[in-house]
Amino acid sequence: MKLFNNKTLWNFPIAKAQIQKVKEVYKNKGLPMAILYVILILIGFKIFVINGIIFILNFLFNLNIEYAPFTYYVLGIELI
Repeated sequence: MKLFNNKTLWNFPIAKAQIQKVKEVYKNKGLPMAILYVILILIGFKIFVINGIIFILNFLFNLNIEYAPFTYYVLGIELI
């Protein structure tokens, strides 16, 4: 089953646009820059969207949910 053609039901315009952008970066800049671009997208999504949702939930409902400890467990850096 092909996911990226016009005949399938896989229709997520934002994801399709990002996949096209990654393909464009890969063609123009090469594999290392494409990998860095994908990492930038993933880390940016994690920081702004997921942590933003956690902040809003903590602020509105006083839930005291911890933020994802990516830097501590992966990089060994404790920020707080």
